[in-house]
Amino acid sequence: MRYEDGKWRYYRFNGNTKWYEITGATENQQEQMKYMLNAYRVLLTRARAGMVICIPEGNANKTPSGFWEDSTRLPKFYDGTYQYLKSLGIEEI
Repeated sequence: MRYEDGKWRYYRFNGNTKWYEITGATENQQEQMKYMLNAYRVLLTRARAGMVICIPEGNANKTPSGFWEDSTRLPKFYDGTYQYLKSLGIEEI
């Protein structure tokens, strides 16, 4: 899940090279979205003594030929979520 343009968006990785957005256009996609949301809810409500949320910086490096080193980890994939969590007052360590 990523926070983009003021709302949460759901993505699924194809396991190789690309992220695909799940829009909820089909019943199957709606079920996937519910499953993802519940998985995050479970993870974020199980902390007993504290919790660390890791938002990676992403990989902004390009190869000498001008292509991204890893196009699946672009900083723009993480920046919106990071900024949203910071706006809530979550402290960076």
